[in-house]
Amino acid sequence: MSRHILYTIETIEPVIISTYRDDVNSNETLPYITGSSVRGVIIDRLIKAGKNNDIKFLLDGSVLFSNLYPYKNEIYFIPAPISLFYDEDDDLKVYDFSCGRQKKDRRYKSLPSECFVHVSDDILSIYTPEMREYFHHQRRLKVEEAVKSYSNVFRYGAIKEGETFYGDVYCNDDYIEIVKGLMSDGDNVFLGRGKYAGYGMCKINIKGIFKDSYEYMHEVYGLDWESIEEGKPLRMTFLSNAILYDRYGRNTVKIDNELVSYLLKVDTEIIDAYFSTEIVGGFNNKWGMNLPQSNAIKAGSTFVLRSSQKPDINRLYKLMDEGVGERREEGFGRLIFNPNHKEELEKEKIKWERKRYRDNELPDMSEEERKNVEVILKRIWHERIKRKIISYIASLAFDGGDISNSQLNNLRLQLHKRRFGNGSELYDEINNYFKGLNKKYLDQYEKTFIGLKKARVKEFIDDICGKSENQFTNLLGVEKVKIKDISPSLSEEELTGFKVILIDKVLERLYRKNKGGE
Repeated sequence: MSRHILYTIETIEPVIISTYRDDVNSNETLPYITGSSVRGVIIDRLIKAGKNNDIKFLLDGSVLFSNLYPYKNEIYFIPAPISLFYDEDDDLKVYDFSCGRQKKDRRYKSLPSECFVHVSDDILSIYTPEMREYFHHQRRLKVEEAVKSYSNVFRYGAIKEGETFYGDVYCNDDYIEIVKGLMSDGDNVFLGRGKYAGYGMCKINIKGIFKDSYEYMHEVYGLDWESIEEGKPLRMTFLSNAILYDRYGRNTVKIDNELVSYLLKVDTEIIDAYFSTEIVGGFNNKWGMNLPQSNAIKAGSTFVLRSSQKPDINRLYKLMDEGVGERREEGFGRLIFNPNHKEELEKEKIKWERKRYRDNELPDMSEEERKNVEVILKRIWHERIKRKIISYIASLAFDGGDISNSQLNNLRLQLHKRRFGNGSELYDEINNYFKGLNKKYLDQYEKTFIGLKKARVKEFIDDICGKSENQFTNLLGVEKVKIKDISPSLSEEELTGFKVILIDKVLERLYRKNKGGE
């Protein structure tokens, strides 16, 4: 028999959880604690106890560690489903489009991308863990200590101390006592980065062990099982990013009727979908290297399913217990069916705007100090934009005829000529290029479509070129960094440079598609 160990982790010090380790001096944290970070602590404890040969069960998928999400006022929060939208004219009204279609006479806006939600009695509670910026001098990669010969200032974005998160470990009776013993109640552990610099200390508290999956799922997630009994459509919501591979072993973000029928073991079709994708990675401390990056279905993605017959309830519990896809032992691929949502929800009347990176109660700054902070914030701003461009490109779909690689290379060459110019020069350069094409090559571009709106290549590029800074960053979903009244902005040359990077990456994907890389 398999069981769930439900536990909480309270941050005693600021905590930095990141999936990449590009630069030891600058990093942003995730707003939650990954299952892989807790799993790493357990493995480390076994190794230090001299039980190297006993860690196999933690590596072969016998024990599954979920991600840890906010736990506040006895409420278990989950990543906000992408199907949730609020009314722009009345932001206390929230609608779940997976439970019903939107009304055409209203304007809707999606919830903040990194918030967490809980529904009880048709009341939606929204919470975002509090984050802070912490500044420090340059550090060495290995020991993370300050370098005295440098005066450069860098920053960490970290989860603030005093936040609480919940998660579970799913394993069978053979390992339950071993795992519980390695997670002693009230024990202190160090998670994430900066362990030698005043970051990462947390306290573990075990809340209980559940023998029954039904009891655990309904206690934590509050599922709507009645609608399944009534034969209504099934709603499948991912609680964590899911890394999937197709039958040929290729990484994919495609969820189709064949896949959901295989998962549920009955003929099933997707009748509605609200999803996004994300590039995920990781870091192996033993190797000192980043893990391979993969495209993943983003946490919060929701699919509405209709089956030819009522799904087997035990099968649904098995999927919720074990998840789907790769790296499930690290928290990836977790999902639930039919969270207790209704078409219309009333948002709890609390201030729910995202609290990330507040002013940190900074004192008044001199002019030189303000300039230094502006430089740091601009670095952060540029770093965010670059990462969001990668995620945005990964989410695009391509359809239609093939453009010859020679034409793609020629267009990329024209783009790079104006990388450091202004927007109008870039627009003119691209227009002149397309005007000079003969009908054969122009038809290749006309028959190739990009994105959900099926825009032709020229239309897509024109749309990107014409966007202002706010429109461009909104398209990518990048949030501005601000400390006090200091907030960076992009010069026209910088904005043009990022537009060129985005367009070039799109053309690169078309090039790889021709080569059979996608």
